[in-house]
Amino acid sequence: MTLDELEAFIEAIEVYRDCTNVTSSSSTTSTRYLRGLPMLLAISDFLLGVFCLPFTLVGQIYRRFLFGALMCKLIPFLQAVSVSVDVWTLVAISLERYFAICRPLKSRKWQTQCHAYKMIAMVWILSIVLNSPILIVSDLQPMRGNAFKCREVWTSLELERAFNLGLDAGLLLIPIFIMSFAYSLIVTKLWRGMRHEIQHNFKWQRHCFS
Repeated sequence: MTLDELEAFIEAIEVYRDCTNVTSSSSTTSTRYLRGLPMLLAISDFLLGVFCLPFTLVGQIYRRFLFGALMCKLIPFLQAVSVSVDVWTLVAISLERYFAICRPLKSRKWQTQCHAYKMIAMVWILSIVLNSPILIVSDLQPMRGNAFKCREVWTSLELERAFNLGLDAGLLLIPIFIMSFAYSLIVTKLWRGMRHEIQHNFKWQRHCFS
């Protein structure tokens, strides 16, 4: 790489950084409402820590479930809801970033605080509905020595398979596809802009020194 090319590349990086800062500041102005989404992630992680680690640890130590029939239904349900909220919040953030970066002018019209509340409500409703069967099928199962374990009891193997396949699709396949698609478009948009700036600045440098 010649000195002129290096200078053009450095200048393009500086322009790209400035453009990124401008985009970031403008998107910060237009998407301040998205502050609720990282907080939603923090809340779901907190719930996951509260309802997953302690109860799972106690169950592993004593090899039985000690918290009663009601908690047998609530704990797995809240664990699943927390994971689902985490996943779909990341999906929502990826979509909002896509519109903020790739469609900034159009997205400013509808990216409002009210829209953020709707997104948060949609994530929670979707998570609760998707995992609601866990409330029904979770139940205490007797063991030896007057002990109990908390297990899912399905009326048929087909229903269990259908539910598990639905969870796999709703919490893994669909989110991965959406996030991969959104972030690939974002990377493509930024790379094209950066490459255009490099070419433009290199031509400008050659014109100045010719």
